[in-house]
Amino acid sequence: MTELKKDAEELKRKRDEINKMVVESQANSKEINALQAKNANNEDQMEKLNLEVTVVITEKMTLKKELDRIDILYRQLKNQYKE
Repeated sequence: MTELKKDAEELKRKRDEINKMVVESQANSKEINALQAKNANNEDQMEKLNLEVTVVITEKMTLKKELDRIDILYRQLKNQYKE
């Protein structure tokens, strides 16, 4: 009979441990969900920033090409007036 009591107490203790683990797991799950939501928001912001950077780089390259074109024309005109 005492063996059954010991087993019953051990089962109760194990059940309490499992219940505690389930509660902690649920708390961790909520924290994980919150972190994932925050991460998704940060990913959206990073994507927007990457697009803005791409636009700025494209504009810079366009301006550089235009400047090079004007520089070539300037040099050509300069050479023509020298002659």
